Amino acid sequence: MADATEMRIQMAMRLALARLHIEEGLDLQLVLAVAHAEVATAIAAACGGDVAADCLRRAAQQVEGWPALADSALARAAPAGRA
Repeated sequence: MADATEMRIQMAMRLALARLHIEEGLDLQLVLAVAHAEVATAIAAACGGDVAADCLRRAAQQVEGWPALADSALARAAPAGRA
């Protein structure tokens, strides 16, 4: 489980990304792609390219196969009508 510091960082990141998308009107996929590139570059600069690559591989393995939110719209839809 994430500790309090990790949770603060996660929330700050989420708020910054949401602000760029919602308040600035930037495309969400573009915001996320640029953020991903910046974080990957920062990890490589701080820890080295091999460590960054290992971190990114592990992260990719954790999410591989997940559907996009748009792909799961039917599953999240509220029931309507009668059976």
